[in-house]
Amino acid sequence: MSSATHPTVSLSRAHYANPKPPAQNTMTHSTSKINFSLTARIFKLAIPVIATSQMDNVVGIATLYMVGKLGPTAISTVGISWQIIVVIMVSMMAVTTGTFSLVAQAIGAGSARDASATTKQAITLMSLLSVGISLCGIAATPTMLSFLSVPPEIVDLAKPYLQVFFASLIFMALTYTQMTCFHAAGDTRTPFYITLITNIIIVIASYGFIFGVWGLPTLGVVGSAYGMIVGRVLSVAFFFWALYSGRFAITLLPGTSYRLSRDLAVRILKIGIPAGLQGLFRNGSGLIFLKFVALTTASTAALAAFSIGNQVERVVRRTSLSFGTVATTLVGQSIGARDPDEAERRGLTTLVISILFLVILGLPVVVFA
Repeated sequence: MSSATHPTVSLSRAHYANPKPPAQNTMTHSTSKINFSLTARIFKLAIPVIATSQMDNVVGIATLYMVGKLGPTAISTVGISWQIIVVIMVSMMAVTTGTFSLVAQAIGAGSARDASATTKQAITLMSLLSVGISLCGIAATPTMLSFLSVPPEIVDLAKPYLQVFFASLIFMALTYTQMTCFHAAGDTRTPFYITLITNIIIVIASYGFIFGVWGLPTLGVVGSAYGMIVGRVLSVAFFFWALYSGRFAITLLPGTSYRLSRDLAVRILKIGIPAGLQGLFRNGSGLIFLKFVALTTASTAALAAFSIGNQVERVVRRTSLSFGTVATTLVGQSIGARDPDEAERRGLTTLVISILFLVILGLPVVVFA
């Protein structure tokens, strides 16, 4: 989601109120808050997550390249639409962040049943949330574009693009929810392979719909939105197959229900809503900046340049979020195993490694901009 957030982990009071002693851990703990012996494990988890997120960036760059054949107005349309989409997806952190924390804790505690129950609950919550946002988004699209002060020629293209996106939002939302549960269980490879397959399909389908090849209708910019739908529907299907197959780190078990549970839903949202609001404010400010760009002279060209630069910047940003995913997995599983000292050690070590890695990654972007 996507997506643009640092997941957080909640240390539940129940872990400390329970008088049971901590689970025995065979790992020898150092007294240091930073343990670089975790580096190999961190990168083992991080590399597939980074690769998965960068594949989404590749799809974004490929889409900009294809619609670029249609001119700067088309590029600006896609760039503006994606900026709005990011804000919408970030609002769903209220579900995914809480889900991540609770699934990781369940896996750390060795409770496959709790992991299954949380996953099903998250799917139900995300379905309800995405349907509500879809209906509001379709109706509010003209108002949003008017607020951003974009030129009329961009409004004419962006309105149908965004409305198609909102109509298909549930598939994108479910994809990110399912992926979150795999990451929380420590399985970062399965989402990578599913994303690889579906992103290839998205690029091919988008090309077909944009330019009207292989007997498909010529839809121009809106065609890239239809290509996204094809890929996301298949992605949801692939993830459901993996979740029910019993072959992976997390399985949806019989006896756990999709029915909305007040207690479990509250636990998920209690963790996730603060993170969702944080991400909403952080990314929502980008829409204000976008409005300033739209108010400049030659705004169509300015918005096109902003869209291209923002897509390149996502390479670094989404890499940082990948380390956030790893930190949440490792910390959450330690909390589930009732080992808060190891949780702190894992979190701080991942933080230090991510900073060093991102400095190295960011320098070429600056030098070769």
